Amino acid sequence: MRYGPDLKHALGLEPDDPGFDASVLSEFRTHLVEHGMKEKVLALLLTALKGRAW
Repeated sequence: MRYGPDLKHALGLEPDDPGFDASVLSEFRTHLVEHGMKEKVLALLLTALKGRAW
């Protein structure tokens, strides 16, 4: 995945940082589905966001 300069700056990445390979995210999603963790991850994410008043 490629990022523009503005997003790299917002994420604190170096200008020459290539980002990450999209297959990493795909493998992570597959792992969550295979282990029945979809709902658990969503619940943890929502709890974290609520804790930050997002």
